Amino acid sequence: MAPTVADGEILFVNKRRAIRRFDLVLIKDEGDSSLSVRRVIGLPTERLFYKNDELFVNDIYQVERFLEKKLYESHQMGMILTPDFTLSQVIGETVIPKEEYFVMGDNRTYAQDSRDYGTVKKTQIIGVIKMRLFPFHKLSGL
Repeated sequence: MAPTVADGEILFVNKRRAIRRFDLVLIKDEGDSSLSVRRVIGLPTERLFYKNDELFVNDIYQVERFLEKKLYESHQMGMILTPDFTLSQVIGETVIPKEEYFVMGDNRTYAQDSRDYGTVKKTQIIGVIKMRLFPFHKLSGL
């Protein structure tokens, strides 16, 4: 599966916009200066879990439209795209802490994300990715 954003692409990042569910965000790693792009799945003080490839936030099913094609393809092959988990299994808490976000990569099989390293602090998020500026043939809103 191709990544949502590839190495070498130039992105427009809005540093002022409020962070919402399913936004793509640019994250600065606390340990070094590396940057990564992840999708916001859970917001501060929310509960979430995955069951049978479906996301539930505060016990309400959330449609992940950006994954529709990948979900269809994985189900056609008899595979699960996002293995079941609860927030407490992953971060040891039942709600996402204040000023923190639960993020996941769109390439669920290979992405390292909050399932691996826990929630991301608001201060680590540089901004919301709004548009791909380069390469020009891929110019689009994200």
